[in-house]
Amino acid sequence: MKHMLKTDVCVIGSGPGGMLLSLLLLKEGFQVVLVDRQTDFSREFRGEFIQPGALQLMKHLGILEAIEQRSETIQRYQILDHNKVLLSLTFNEISDQFQAGLNVSQAHVLPLMLSECQKYEGFVFKSGYSSSKLIETNGEVKGITIKSNDGDSIDVQTKLVVGADGRASHIRKLAGFPVHKHEFNMDILWTKIPKPATWEEKIEVRIHEAGYLVLMPSYPNKLQLGIDMPKGGLKTFKNHSLEKTVENLVKAIPEAKDELTETITSWSVFQPLSVTGALATTWCKGGLVLIGDAAHTIGPIAGQGITQAMKDAVLLKGLIKDQLLSGDIVSEQVLLQFQKLRFDEVKGLYKLQSTQEKLLMAKTPSGKFFRRAVYFILNNTPLRNKMARNMTMKDIEAQLS
Repeated sequence: MKHMLKTDVCVIGSGPGGMLLSLLLLKEGFQVVLVDRQTDFSREFRGEFIQPGALQLMKHLGILEAIEQRSETIQRYQILDHNKVLLSLTFNEISDQFQAGLNVSQAHVLPLMLSECQKYEGFVFKSGYSSSKLIETNGEVKGITIKSNDGDSIDVQTKLVVGADGRASHIRKLAGFPVHKHEFNMDILWTKIPKPATWEEKIEVRIHEAGYLVLMPSYPNKLQLGIDMPKGGLKTFKNHSLEKTVENLVKAIPEAKDELTETITSWSVFQPLSVTGALATTWCKGGLVLIGDAAHTIGPIAGQGITQAMKDAVLLKGLIKDQLLSGDIVSEQVLLQFQKLRFDEVKGLYKLQSTQEKLLMAKTPSGKFFRRAVYFILNNTPLRNKMARNMTMKDIEAQLS
């Protein structure tokens, strides 16, 4: 049986970008239907770092105190090459309001944001529903059909459909938007161990003889490890003995020797993550727009995927507000303005992640020399401040202060 819903905005995907946009629009008095194919937030999330500037946003939403109760503090980000510091950013250099970021599970943050959304009468949450087809008239999107796992079908009439449904975006496919994909040469193998007593409040990338590691505190009192491995190479990676893998990790993280040897006793403690990059070259048409990973998938370094999704949500809300108030379908002209304002930054990050992968994986003497030269320039020129502003979401903090 088919049902009908009418709303101002229909958001597909309840990740950080979709949930934040929904809440910001509700606070402005608009009606929102939020759709997600999952029925809960218990699935595994890996993007957990919330930058200092974004904490001002969490405060604005009224959920910062609850977030802090289940988080780990991050004050610094640095890259080490065989124990030599190549890059070091201390967040209190950049953010006046918040001098540290937080590492906190999305499975904790998203329910908090959903609870805030549910305080508004104009909010409808359809969990367990997937996007089926776009409802279009004369090249403009006027709504979307969503379907549940048990066959229930709903036509949602709306002024704007927002595709916030992640890297494998079905909305992007339904719209036929072209996408440029970059297949990274590496994937990441994640695990968690007890946090060593001497570990400081930092995210660290460590380049060592066997490759490189991404290390970050994770609630409660854990240290999350991201280990690079060849693309799609989990089977090849496992050809090395587990003992040899632990031995390499101990060499790279000697302060965690006891925690590593006691925790990593089988391959089952690891979870592989396929690292991909994707940049849609078209994000919108009349009545439809992509945000977050649906528009631009960025590699899993320092929480940039979450950062950029949040920036999308804040900027898009401001741009579409007047047209929503007028009662019109949000025009392609307005949405193209959003894409223009965001595209250069995410394209730059997209290229940066690709370049960074090559730098981190460099093995030859010339490659190692080039890596150190590049990070020396980044650490000792005005480029450092530009990079720091992106990593801390300083510009979002300024908009909300």
